[in-house]
Amino acid sequence: MGLFGTLAGLFDVVRNTPVMWQEARGNVLRQSLDDTMRRLKNANSHAMHAFYGNIIGTIEEWREAYTAASSSERKAMLEHARKSMIQMWNREDWYSALGLGITCLNIESEQLPGEDAAYVKRETDRIIEEASAFLEKNRNY
Repeated sequence: MGLFGTLAGLFDVVRNTPVMWQEARGNVLRQSLDDTMRRLKNANSHAMHAFYGNIIGTIEEWREAYTAASSSERKAMLEHARKSMIQMWNREDWYSALGLGITCLNIESEQLPGEDAAYVKRETDRIIEEASAFLEKNRNY
């Protein structure tokens, strides 16, 4: 391979590092989605109302703000959401915390490359549609 080949290979790794990191992040998002769905497995109607209500109550505003934000602003938004989810979880508002998590997974996965991120985007879009239909059906809850 020689010195030139080694240097060229290292250059490719450095050049592709952001993409590789983003694709790895997509895998983390997929694991988070899987964990969220496991936690919802036996949820009752009341719990699903809290879950879906948080999604519908946050998705459009968060999506709009995230899309317009810079990279550092996006990072700050996700950190704020993470802190909010922890606070909700600690006060035993588990299903609202999980709903905010789905909102974050949806908006973040939209900006990432790779199969895992695409999967998370498709699945969270489906969940958002389910949330809308559920809340419409249970409007007088």
